[in-house]
Amino acid sequence: MQFWLYDHGNNLRHTLEAEGDPINIGRDDGCDIVLKSAFVAPRHARILRKGNRMVVEALSQAGTRVANREVQKGAPMLVDFGDEIQIGQFTIAIVGRNGEAVDTRTADEDRLQARLMELEQNVHAELLERMNLRVTGNIRKDDDAFLNQVLFHLDEVLSSRVNALEPDMIRLACMHHLHRLVTAEVVRQCQGKVQTEYKSGDDRLLNAAFETQITELVTSLVDMMPLLFDPSSVSEDLAVAEDSFEELFEKEYPTLDREVTRYVVQRTVAKDIQDIMLGLGPLQDLLEMPSVSEIMVVG
Repeated sequence: MQFWLYDHGNNLRHTLEAEGDPINIGRDDGCDIVLKSAFVAPRHARILRKGNRMVVEALSQAGTRVANREVQKGAPMLVDFGDEIQIGQFTIAIVGRNGEAVDTRTADEDRLQARLMELEQNVHAELLERMNLRVTGNIRKDDDAFLNQVLFHLDEVLSSRVNALEPDMIRLACMHHLHRLVTAEVVRQCQGKVQTEYKSGDDRLLNAAFETQITELVTSLVDMMPLLFDPSSVSEDLAVAEDSFEELFEKEYPTLDREVTRYVVQRTVAKDIQDIMLGLGPLQDLLEMPSVSEIMVVG
């Protein structure tokens, strides 16, 4: 059986294969699908066949969801190809049986995502060398002049590197960023709080005209989704948004100016690096997500 495994902790997606019936999922190395996280039980869940159908069975109380529905222990839930199984920080989707054709976009997206991460690492390394930050040992967050210097060099490094990116890398980065904004907007509207501006990172690196275009696109994407926008329907609306986002994105992406798409990539990478240097790294996005009410750091 072939699966997509998406790790929300590092925004990486992999394709993997697992055989057997059942297919065990958990933290233990002996599981068929191993998820290394403190939030995953040693034997967390399993996928097994019931006649011609497949079901997911929860083996622990740590939490297993199928298409945003909780799987109760002792009550297996039907799962179909493409359905998302959510365990801890991971999302698993069954994409095909061995020997069947699998969407070739998966391998391409994995390659492009790896290159985007490499870009971010290279930009970070060049900034460290330019500013001699390895010697200073820390960022003086209360020194505005020093921060302006950091942001100046960050913008300069990114400008040269983003202009050399291939179109597919830019498209993937835009898709991930807009998906995050759309998800946040769906949650806000369900809670009765509409966000009219979407800013990330330091205001000194933002372009007001481009920000307006991004806001209009996010609003347009959300408006085209058949959502309920009720506080009791957040999970259902998020599932609908997830299902419809990619198709809507493919239709709307060509309407974005070339300069705007490069700006999205540049500001996204800039925000990631600023979060590392000036914020709380990977926790920063979680703090800014309206659907997250609590963060627990283990170990």
